[in-house]
This record gives sequence, C-alpha cells and structure tokens, in this order.
Amino acid sequence: IEALIEQQEADKTDITLAELAHELDLTRDQEIELRELARTSTEEFLKVLAGEDQTVEDVRRDFEDAKDDPTKQAELAGKYVSRLMSNLGPVMTAAMKYETGVTKILGPEKKAKMESGYRVTDLDPLGLEAVFEGSFGD
Repeated sequence: IEALIEQQEADKTDITLAELAHELDLTRDQEIELRELARTSTEEFLKVLAGEDQTVEDVRRDFEDAKDDPTKQAELAGKYVSRLMSNLGPVMTAAMKYETGVTKILGPEKKAKMESGYRVTDLDPLGLEAVFEGSFGD
C-alpha cells in the first residue's frame, strides 16, 4: 500500500495556485480564498510546532532551510514529530478546518480532482508535507 501511495504522489503534477485555478476553472474569489486558507492554516501549524520555546519565525526558517534538502527534512521530522504528537488535538483540528475549508471553497468534485492530480506548491510554500510525509506510517 505504501508503494502505491508513493507512486500516486509521484504521479502528481507540481502546479501553482494560478495554474490550478485555470485548470479547474476557479473564480478569482476561490483562488483568493484558497490562498488565505493555506496561509492561516500554515500559521496555526507553525504555532503548534513553535511551542513555548521557539518563535513561529524560528520554525519557518527551519522549514525554509530544509525545503529542498531531504537530509535536513529528515532532521526536522525528528525534531518536530514529538511536538506534533503531543499536540495532536490542535493539529487535527487545524487539518480538519483546512480540509473542510477547501471542500467549501471548491466543492467535493474539484477538491477530489485537485488532490488526485496536483501538488499545489503555493498551498504548501514551506514544504511541510514533504517533511512529515511518512512520519506517521502513511
């Protein structure tokens, strides 16, 4: 199953939000709403990762530095997974809020098309998904 999931991820096309808007025939308002939803969701997630001993900017810098480096991404996963797990409630709430928001903005059909065929780079500008991919046995 893991190999199938990895292949599905590899088959996805990296695309900007503007390109996705064109592909899915989104309105300008839908594009703006998705961008804002991604921004607020990322901020919530970074606050959880920052905890009380770091700032959001410290965490953001960690992820920006590791964005294109798999070795640094693995180090970050090790650094932040325990913090994620100890704050699973707020993390799951933020993730559900994001998923629900995307469905509300796009509708279920366009959301399914987006998730099955595209990796929208603007919606994960820090590469958070790459760092935590596989960290939870996915």
